[in-house]
Amino acid sequence: SDTTISVDKEEPEPQFSQSNVFCPDAHLDPCPTDTILVSEPDHTMFHVHGSRLLKASGNHFAGCLHAPLLAGSTLSQVVSVSEGSTVLHVILSIVYSIQLDVKRESFETLRDAVSALKKYDMLPPELLSPQTPFASQLLAFAPIRSIELYTLAAEHKAEALAAATSPYLLS
Repeated sequence: SDTTISVDKEEPEPQFSQSNVFCPDAHLDPCPTDTILVSEPDHTMFHVHGSRLLKASGNHFAGCLHAPLLAGSTLSQVVSVSEGSTVLHVILSIVYSIQLDVKRESFETLRDAVSALKKYDMLPPELLSPQTPFASQLLAFAPIRSIELYTLAAEHKAEALAAATSPYLLS
């Protein structure tokens, strides 16, 4: 009789990296961070303040966040998210009012951030107003991505952004 020996190959442990901006010692808020967001696709950790996310999100960050931990607690809640680290960086920069590097972010990253902001119920209409820094970054792509930008604005009922994009549709 034949004997089959099964050898389970152990999957290598994922290597985690840390966001340079959203790290434990970043001092983005007077209170210590209490939440770690882990970007599943690339295993990047973001140390943030759960109370900020809860305040910005109308759906408890798509149901992933719980009420803030007790004041003075050293425990952190760890939440895995499906967005990549570049998209998550954009979302958190908006929550913390941190200026994004205009040359760093691609149109795809900004577009995906808009979708994720909607998913987390963090997309107030004024965010896509042409006067905001975020919308200004989107508008920088109007000369080369006018149809995609106009479609994005239409999908999210951002009439002012669509109007600011429309002259580029003619060229």
